[in-house]
Amino acid sequence: MPISEDDVKKAMATWLKLRGFKNVKTRPGRTPGFDVEGVRSRSDKKLVVECKGETNAPNQWDRAWRNVSHGLFNAIKRTEDRANLYEVAVALPDTENYRRRMEGLKTFCGRQSIAIYWVAKDGSVRRW
Repeated sequence: MPISEDDVKKAMATWLKLRGFKNVKTRPGRTPGFDVEGVRSRSDKKLVVECKGETNAPNQWDRAWRNVSHGLFNAIKRTEDRANLYEVAVALPDTENYRRRMEGLKTFCGRQSIAIYWVAKDGSVRRW
């Protein structure tokens, strides 16, 4: 079974709540806006997360590339917005296809202040 976008959203929302984030919200399906958001308890800084997931598509390699590029594009747009008052992140399935598509982008994401979260099949989350 693939790690769907809904699996990624659910795992990220749970992860944020367990870390003390307030007002954690998820947007179902294709609702416009970031997929998951929450507010840090200590700083009141909002974190917004663009989530991507696998589908039943036969070619996950191509699908992973489209999802990574779309997720990063949305995140980059937000980091370049001077009125941006929140932290930006992208959450991806922790699979070989997604890890390979992200190879070489860790330094770029750090420079752009885009956090990357990896969601495993069991729902566990790790930050890159």
